[in-house]
Amino acid sequence: MTANELALIRESGAGKMFYTGDDVIQVLQLQGSWFEMGRQYGAFAKEGMQQVWDASMAFLPRIAGTVRGWLRGEWVGEAIRSSWQRSRQCLSGAPR
Repeated sequence: MTANELALIRESGAGKMFYTGDDVIQVLQLQGSWFEMGRQYGAFAKEGMQQVWDASMAFLPRIAGTVRGWLRGEWVGEAIRSSWQRSRQCLSGAPR
């Protein structure tokens, strides 16, 4: 498959998401600073990540509140603090 065969699905900032003909695989073209690329990736991945999140929380109903708070709050902060500079900039740009 060539770049000309990809169908544009949507854009976020300077980034683009393309359909490959496979419902599971999309191609992302991210541009800009690490922070900007983090924003673009987060915008593109948000819907799929929400589906995984919802399925995970449905599987763990008794501890969902505790896990939800830890994953959304403490884990994100720790991931940012312990990552390399470029990763930290990318994670900081991703919406929470």
